[in-house]
Formats: sequence, C-alpha cells, structure tokens
Amino acid sequence: YLDYPRIVDYTVRFEIPQGYAIFGFEDFEADLDAGYASWKCTAKVEPGELKVSATLVIKKAQLTQEEWQQLASILSKFEGTANVNVTLAGN
Repeated sequence: YLDYPRIVDYTVRFEIPQGYAIFGFEDFEADLDAGYASWKCTAKVEPGELKVSATLVIKKAQLTQEEWQQLASILSKFEGTANVNVTLAGN
C-alpha cells in the first residue's frame, strides 16, 4: 500500500583520481516506464568525476495487482543500483 504518489530523485558524484580511468559505470543505465511508475538512471563521466543521476517516480497510490507486480520489477532495478561495481584503473 502506498499512501501517496512520490518521487525519489538523487545525484551522486564519485571522484576519479587524476591518471585513472573508470569502467563498468554503464551498468547504472536504466530507463523503465510503466505509465504509473518509472525508473531512470544515467551515469556520465565528467572531468574528474563520475556523475550518477537517478529518478524513481510513482504516479499513483492505488495500484492493481498486475501493476504491483510490474512495480516490483521496477523497484528491483532501483535496488540493484546499489550493487553496481565500477573499476578504477591507473594509467
């Protein structure tokens, strides 16, 4: 049960030390939209940092059983973001 629609929006920046390259950040990428809920996550290397931006939107509080099942899949992707591994390699 959701008591109200909600938006979770965050940006995290990871410093990349000078002389290092970062790999595996592509696994953050996700873009799912079920109409009543969506999950979007992007990762971009900017000078000296990795910027990860993510937004989870749940547009309505009362969902059908089918929508709950789809939402569980979206939330699984959302939670999976915490398990993404990136690698730093020195030049």
